[in-house]
Amino acid sequence: MVEKGELLPPFNKVKMLIIPKKGDLTNIKNWRSLSLCYSSYKIFSTAISRRLAKVMDKLTAVEQKAYSQKKNISETILNIFNRISRSNKKNERLATLALDFSKAFDRLHHGYISEVLNWLNFPASFINMIKTILTNRVAYIKNFDDVTLLLSILVGVPQGDSISGSLFILCLQPLLVKFGEKKSLLNPTVSKIEKFYGPPSAEKALSTNFIEDGEADFSFFTCYADDLTILFNITEDNLLFIINTMNSFESLSGLTTNFEKTGILFSGGKPDESILRIIHNAGIKIEENLTILGFRFNSDLSNLNENIDEAIVKLKSLICFWSKMFLSTVGKVSVSNTYLMSQLSYLMSVVTPSPQQCKIVDNLVKDFICGKNKISFDTIFLPKILGGLGMCQTEITARALKLNLFVRSLNSDDVWATAIQNCCLNKKHLIYEKCNNILDHYSFSNEILTSFFQFEKSFYCLNKNILSTPIRNLNILQDGTSTASDFSNAIAVTLSSPTAGTLEPDLKLLSLFKSSDNLVVKTLDEMKEILNPSLTHENYNVIKRFLKSIIVKYKIGRNQKIVSIKNVILSKMKGSKKFKIFFFR
Repeated sequence: MVEKGELLPPFNKVKMLIIPKKGDLTNIKNWRSLSLCYSSYKIFSTAISRRLAKVMDKLTAVEQKAYSQKKNISETILNIFNRISRSNKKNERLATLALDFSKAFDRLHHGYISEVLNWLNFPASFINMIKTILTNRVAYIKNFDDVTLLLSILVGVPQGDSISGSLFILCLQPLLVKFGEKKSLLNPTVSKIEKFYGPPSAEKALSTNFIEDGEADFSFFTCYADDLTILFNITEDNLLFIINTMNSFESLSGLTTNFEKTGILFSGGKPDESILRIIHNAGIKIEENLTILGFRFNSDLSNLNENIDEAIVKLKSLICFWSKMFLSTVGKVSVSNTYLMSQLSYLMSVVTPSPQQCKIVDNLVKDFICGKNKISFDTIFLPKILGGLGMCQTEITARALKLNLFVRSLNSDDVWATAIQNCCLNKKHLIYEKCNNILDHYSFSNEILTSFFQFEKSFYCLNKNILSTPIRNLNILQDGTSTASDFSNAIAVTLSSPTAGTLEPDLKLLSLFKSSDNLVVKTLDEMKEILNPSLTHENYNVIKRFLKSIIVKYKIGRNQKIVSIKNVILSKMKGSKKFKIFFFR
């Protein structure tokens, strides 16, 4: 088939299923086509798709989050909310434009697909394979139940084919590059935020490899497959540029922008009459509440928790359905984890539910699991290892979901992740500044970092991990007691002294003991060698008193081992949501 450059029967035949969308079903625009391909063809198509998947992240913009194992749909919403939040704080006029493509997958010109692949320097042999799976395709509509009524497919990529999504976002890449080139036009007033360095804090004085540039930027467009959102300063030139670019892209690729379903939301002030006239002529709707990827929000993001309320309504409906199934208690727990809490997981990764909403969800789950049985609230939400049913409270689940995003931020180049990385004081031990003027402009990234602080506190306060605490991380060692406070002050004074010299990067609490076998605190002379030659006898006594107190408080035994928080949090097995929830309990 590749030699002939076209699909041959029966591989070229597609069963097309027409499924309804929202709106008036008498209008053909409100129906979606889904292609059901032959299983034998899918083997060929999937093989090509997997080859393509290896280079997708290198070829697509960081703002494109679809069809990637390294990116997440929640990152799209984070960039949008961070940008809107900043515009409200700075009282900047901002427009959020949610573009809608009409029949996106069905309109791509096959010639344009070949041109894009050639532009991306794919070899001719691979381009020929793509041309083959797009040529000589025919389909019959399953709804009509007549296999003789065949339609020739001359444009588009079939929805239902494994390679369609990858081809589509590759074809969207030239448009994203065009917008990227006009970054200074669309957002001329949004400059990088300089990080203010005041007097060195105790954490900074004790840190290594902290980032000095301290600059941040903002995302002005973000994309998930065909859901393209542009955030720009409200000017006539910007709006006309976007409209003209989308019209030009239609003549180039075949992708039509449906301006009738495109919505725009204004933040930080109302636009001028001339701008409203352009919007009206283009047919764009001015919205008070915009919905993007399942999140509905207004100009000041004050109604985000209403999304949680709507999910709770769905939750009640599901509980009503599953309550009729005569499930056992264990079965109800399984349903709660699989079908009920999943209604909230996507939303809670970005939006923090209120305490009242958490209480409502927990009570709904409790009543569903208990039924007519008398089971205490604590038993339901107690870990199985302690004799409970193993359900997790909503508040803890929300923290764990945000921690998953924190793990993604460690290896991400996107704007929301860079804001978190710029707060890092020590990459090896994952020590971050708690008070940072940059992160104040990224409200939703700030919440993700806060979830890590909560995890970090729980992780190091476990009996077996307390001695793995880096002595630079003074915030973790503070437990509200005068002994801990005096210890932190003594360490800060000792290590910030000019005579401290070069400090070992792996210095942890366990390093202050002679060995892990007997946990005897090092002598003054031994501690001077690793801390500071000018360590005073007074400060040494403070350090020694604290070390002895934590051995008693945490009931630490012998043969303690160093545990790296970074290795734990990046571990595929231990980095799962279930593992993280254990530390939040």
